[in-house]
Amino acid sequence: MKRIIALTISLALLFAVACLAGCESNEPVETTPHTDPTVPPTDPAPTLSVEDRFSAALRSLDRSRNLVLSYTASQNRTVAGEVFTSKVEGTASYRGLLASHPQALVRENLTYGTYSTVLYQSYLNDAAFCRVSNSNFTAEMTMNQFREAQLPAVLLDQELYGSVTEVPAEDGTIVMHLENPSALESWVTDNAAAQLTQASGTATMSADNRITAFTYSAAYTVGTVEYTLEVSVSIQNPDSLDLSAQQPVYPENCAVISDLRIPKLLLQTVGDVYSAQAMTVSYTDTIQSQAFNQIRSQNNLINTFGTGSDFSAAISSQVTLKDFSGIITTNTQNVRFVNGLYSYSINGAEFINDATITAQATRTMCEDSILSALMTLQSITGAQLQDTGDFLCITFTGSEEFAEAICAGIYTLFGMDLDTFAASYTTDAAGGYLTINKHTGLATAMGLSMKRTHVIDSVPYTLSYQVDQGMTIPSQTANEQIHGPQPEDPGSTEPVAPLFYKVTDAEGRVMWLLGTLDLGDERSSYLPQYILDALNSSDALAVSYDPDQFRQQLVSDPTLSSQLTEAYYYANGGTTKSNLPEDLYTLAHAVLLATGGNSINAPYMKAVLWESMISGLFLDQSDDLSAEESVSRWLLTQAAALEKPIYEIESGLTHLQLAAGLSKNLQTAMLRYRLQTGLLNTNARNEALYEAWCNGDETALLELLTIDESTLTEEEKTLLDEYHTVMHVKHNKGLLKAAKAYISGEETVFYAVDIAHVLGADGLVAVLQAEGFTVEAVTPNE
Repeated sequence: MKRIIALTISLALLFAVACLAGCESNEPVETTPHTDPTVPPTDPAPTLSVEDRFSAALRSLDRSRNLVLSYTASQNRTVAGEVFTSKVEGTASYRGLLASHPQALVRENLTYGTYSTVLYQSYLNDAAFCRVSNSNFTAEMTMNQFREAQLPAVLLDQELYGSVTEVPAEDGTIVMHLENPSALESWVTDNAAAQLTQASGTATMSADNRITAFTYSAAYTVGTVEYTLEVSVSIQNPDSLDLSAQQPVYPENCAVISDLRIPKLLLQTVGDVYSAQAMTVSYTDTIQSQAFNQIRSQNNLINTFGTGSDFSAAISSQVTLKDFSGIITTNTQNVRFVNGLYSYSINGAEFINDATITAQATRTMCEDSILSALMTLQSITGAQLQDTGDFLCITFTGSEEFAEAICAGIYTLFGMDLDTFAASYTTDAAGGYLTINKHTGLATAMGLSMKRTHVIDSVPYTLSYQVDQGMTIPSQTANEQIHGPQPEDPGSTEPVAPLFYKVTDAEGRVMWLLGTLDLGDERSSYLPQYILDALNSSDALAVSYDPDQFRQQLVSDPTLSSQLTEAYYYANGGTTKSNLPEDLYTLAHAVLLATGGNSINAPYMKAVLWESMISGLFLDQSDDLSAEESVSRWLLTQAAALEKPIYEIESGLTHLQLAAGLSKNLQTAMLRYRLQTGLLNTNARNEALYEAWCNGDETALLELLTIDESTLTEEEKTLLDEYHTVMHVKHNKGLLKAAKAYISGEETVFYAVDIAHVLGADGLVAVLQAEGFTVEAVTPNE
């Protein structure tokens, strides 16, 4: 739940409002005595409206010496069809609010999905503290800031409601009903993308004009995420309060955090992992040891789907060890839990069944593996929170015990305790990170790291450990990753009609041309029959490049791997940080962590690769679209199933080299533009682009693919010209050359390239027509 505003409302402002509403100017005082005994000496006090009474009650509440708020709250987040629940039952006690050193104690029972815990927060000696599971934290803040971070600040803004009615009770109590809202209460969320669906609230005032209770309910959306919120608060003003029970005994031993929300965000992440119905998690850990002269890396891919008896999972793991002699050893393991049966395979051998392992045991194994990359509360000695706009990035500092635990595991793997063997050692760094999508409240990535230096025979040796884990929750592809492609049902979706062309030369030779996108949904596989017929009758499929072929080539061709490394990284040991403005680097690094693509090599990657990973993160966070369901991916899969040759127009390396060869200024501008555009706007454009593709709407496609230059500076126009020249004009020349070769060849080729290279004045359709080829749009009527 987002930050909540304080119970404190500007007294001066409320007093002014109350006076404007309830005070009237007095007539001049008569100096001559009035002799009529029937006229009262003064007018009766004006009757206050219920709104003014409410305002006065707020002022009275804020002047309370002692205040106790008991509350319950529940929130549901519906993300891509999955519901994630959060519940809070708590009591907030405040003493001496108007004193120079106020105190507070908050006790909350937190429930995230099926995961529950108790959390205490307190304010003492002008500092805030938090305790959960015997872990203690402190944060610098004022009492007002402390109160803003608490839940029961449910003050209803009368100006937001079109209907305010009061219902008196026999005991003198009045319940105000506030309905027909125009906006969300400001304390609900600070997300500018939040859109109100409905809301209402009540405020109960006693006969003596004291506020005794609040309720609030709301439904709203953030992007495609649906939220519901229910809050109920009761208020007491006791004569005395004892808040000493939960104060920290040794405040100096508390972990210092920048934001009081950090422990809750960590706990909520644990609950969300336990609750998720579908997850796709990629996990990479790397150990580098100069003393052992070895590098060990492990890559895991975890997919889970369903719960209970319907639970299924697939886990793949690859461990690579490179020793001092340069020999590389690789071992793989695959685990499946499908149709109630656990099975595993090692190094590609036949799967072995193990009927003793249950669905719950497998689910627990997956959860434990995922959460092993998350800092535990007990391991944290400090934490900072950075708000990037779309994501919250929390970076943790780990304790020496945390480093010891990591090293113990490493020494078990390598069979030697370096701490004992070395003359001395120091822990240079230890910690981790957690990133959370602000719109969904769900984690996108988490990781751990540790670096230690051992001195052996007076020589320092570095030992480093790093875990980076990307998470897609909920996952749109987990079920297919586990069970394989699902049976197609063309009747379950609307038909698509993408732009499709028949290209013919003077001799009557034919090439089919389809503009594609590298994103989509299930509709990408429901192409019209005339396109399927063209693919089936073609001798081969031609694409810009085949990612699967590229990956296979990287494994078998060391030269290609070396060329890829040269394209990926800055020359002469340059770093991403040294090639970016400081403000951009700070923001980009936090968002890069959220991609799950962080690695020991990331600090040396070119900025354009950071931009590419961040673009991929945005697509992964879409509820509807994915790269896996793109028409490009479907065509490759279909061609392989039909055993058709797949021709690459350019290699994956060439494709990468084009982008990596862009100027430093252009790469910087591309990264800044991606971050400024943000998650929601990027995905909104993707949605519009895909819908236009499905409908074959050339006008809409060209509009979406064209950048408005009227607001650009001269420098920005120069950079745009560079991008257009390298990534479009130069690229189109290669595509045109390949297309002409395919048309004049003996085979009929199905040519599928990005729609951006097909349309426009210099696109394939226009240029092929200009060179004398007949280009006909194929429609359902033909």
